[in-house]
This record gives sequence, C-alpha cells and structure tokens, in this order.
Amino acid sequence: MYDAVVRILGAGYERNILKKQHVAKPVISVGNITLGGTGKTPLVAAIVGYLQGRGIRPAVLMRGYMADKKAAGSTSDEALLLQRLCPGVPVVTGRDRAAQARRALADHAIDCFILDDGFQHWRLHRDLDIVAIDAAQPFGNGHVLPRGIMREPFAALRRADVFVITRADMGTENIDGIRSRLLAVNPYALRVEAAHRPVGLRDVCAESMSMPLTFLHGKKICSMCSIGNPASFHRLLATLGAVCKENFSFIDHHRYTAADIARVADVCRREHIDTVITTAKDAVKLKEYCPQLRGAARLVCLNIAIELTKGKNEFFRRITDLLDR
Repeated sequence: MYDAVVRILGAGYERNILKKQHVAKPVISVGNITLGGTGKTPLVAAIVGYLQGRGIRPAVLMRGYMADKKAAGSTSDEALLLQRLCPGVPVVTGRDRAAQARRALADHAIDCFILDDGFQHWRLHRDLDIVAIDAAQPFGNGHVLPRGIMREPFAALRRADVFVITRADMGTENIDGIRSRLLAVNPYALRVEAAHRPVGLRDVCAESMSMPLTFLHGKKICSMCSIGNPASFHRLLATLGAVCKENFSFIDHHRYTAADIARVADVCRREHIDTVITTAKDAVKLKEYCPQLRGAARLVCLNIAIELTKGKNEFFRRITDLLDR
C-alpha cells in the first residue's frame, strides 16, 4: 500500500497532474531515499559554508521533524544543529516549505534556498536534486517501508541530479556495487564520494572547553546517541581509540527524559566512567541535562564534518553554475 501511494504521488507530480510550487530563488534539495542518517546535515552545512565563502546568501528550509509542539518557540534537533553550524543563515522550519520560503524572502536578503531532506517533498520545485547515499548501508534489503528502509522505489533515483556517496571510507566493500547500480538507474547524474571526518571534541556543559581527538585514545567512555545509524557512530569512536564500555542508542529524534539520563549516570558511576560521548545533533538536546549529569560524568560532543573525497570540484561547479544562470 505504501509503495502504491508513493508511486501515484510521484507520477502525479511528474506528469503535472499535481502542481509544484515555485519560489523566486533557486532551490537546491539535499535528501535521501532511505531512512536513517546518511549525512544530510553535515552536507547541508558544507554547501552553506561554500556559498557563504563566495558571498552568496543562502537560507535553509526544513520541516523541523519532532519539534516539541507543546513548547512555544521550540524547534527540532536538526534545526538547532544547523543554526549552530551555519551562524547567520536563516533556518526556516514548517511543513509548507513553499510558504516558509516566501516568508523568508520577505524578511531576509536571500540568494538561494537549501531544502533539507527534500527528495520526497515533491510539492516544491527544486533546481538541483542532491541525494546522499550511505555507503555502509546504501539500500537496506531493497524494499520500501514498512518491509525495508527505502522511502521510495529504487527507480525514483532517476530524478536525482547528483549522488553523494557518504561514509565512503567506512563502506569501501560496497562502493563498486553502489556505483554500478547508480550508473544503471541514472547514467546522467554526477557521482561524488564523501567521508565523515571527526574534527574535534567539545564539552557540552562548558562550551568554551574543547579537546583534541587524542583525548579519546585509550579512554574508557560511554556513548549516547539518537541518530539514524548509531553503528556508524560507534565505529567512528572505536577508530579514534575510545574504549566504549556501554552504548546507549535511542531511536532517531528521540526526546530524552530525566529517566534516560539517570540510567546513563548510574552506569557511569558503577563502571567508574567519567566521560559520555555524544553527537552534535544530540548535544543540542542534552545540554539541559548537564546539571543532572554533573558529578557522574562529563558530557562531550564529537564534532564531525563531511569531506568530499572524489568529485569535489565538479560538485561545487554544478551549484555555482546553477546560481550563475
């Protein structure tokens, strides 16, 4: 049933039976075709940073998934993270992204929009469709929800203009197969490869304090995250030399509770662990629990940036060519 609905909607927009909405500035979509973390957020941040370096004024459009609707002015974890990663850039949240774009244009000087998680948001016309694919877990079992992790059938990748194979350094055994499948489904799209690079550690409760990555060498820690692909986070910590005694993994976008924090604190006291490592996305949600963790363990965020390892120049050329039209 899910598959049928997705195909009908996609065909409706493709054949202009359902009308797409246009906005006055170019729209660059960064999305994926699977559930789980594929590295969209650091990729959006990398694109925003590149544009700002060229004097271009971008804004980010996103739905703001899992924002707390009961809290006035609240926003999602990913929106909070992007606000931190992209200072000075409007990050606009809401279900109707075309309407949000028009409001943003009325309030800010904007040259283009980055549509976060936009591959399935057919309603808004986009000028460039970038799809991130996790090399470590590219397509699951190949089936759409709920049988698999695909948001759309594989053939939907024909719509993409650019593929970014993320975590290419962690899924090297899959790269050749991914390249072949992408070439077969869409021979005209640009194929780029990227790696997630750890760039430093930051104390979540004392933000002025930072540590080098060598801090983790031989360090006994707990990890704590609520991301789409926690296994990739655990592997990355291991490569940095951390000795992870306990992994606390929650569902993507999990809203932490005092009970969650108490469980982590209890393990840290029992195992004599003085450091909990979390992700940048989780850090924005966990900061409010610093008083509860104090005395049990130090809460430290691992900062990660995405590095384009193959096709970088052509990737950014596609973006600048679009904006120079």
